Amino acid sequence: MGARMNASILDNYRKANDEKRIKIVLDHYSSFMPYVNAYEAGLIRTIKAEREYNRRVALGDPGVRVQTSNIGNPTSSEGDEDMIVRQAVRAGDYMTALRGADKFETHKWEILLLKDMREIYGLVEEQIGSLGDEKDVFKRYLKREFKLAAIAGTEGVTSEAMKKRFGTLRKDVVDNSLKWLKEQRPYSYLEQKGA
Repeated sequence: MGARMNASILDNYRKANDEKRIKIVLDHYSSFMPYVNAYEAGLIRTIKAEREYNRRVALGDPGVRVQTSNIGNPTSSEGDEDMIVRQAVRAGDYMTALRGADKFETHKWEILLLKDMREIYGLVEEQIGSLGDEKDVFKRYLKREFKLAAIAGTEGVTSEAMKKRFGTLRKDVVDNSLKWLKEQRPYSYLEQKGA
């Protein structure tokens, strides 16, 4: 998947309804979580930079390092902040993550969307796991690890039959994921007014 495709996943996902979100996970199955992880890491670094900058400005720091008493432990403080921001972003706790940061509304929706992406990916994974004997070959199909004709030959069926079989499995995963998502959505951050 190219860089341009990566840049558009979050935007496409944000605009999509639940069924389309599930399909986006399936369409980008092998690169979906690496993309989410990379975006999340970049967001965390951005939030930490904003917080640090605003903290320095509030203290009147002109950006010049000065010798301190060395009583505090800046490495420990940075590590604690990193952990706090990382855990808050992962949990969807934008109030904690964005304390002292800029771009509150933009980052809030990024945090909530990343949380939703993780949850829907997990739901899709559970549904793929419920496919029994078919799950391994279906995962390999989603990851594009083989040509349809090759697997059809090993199964002793036509490519069209394999395509239909994978289409049925995909539909089952989408339908079952959507069923559980509809059960959960009334309790989701993204559906709450004012969130």
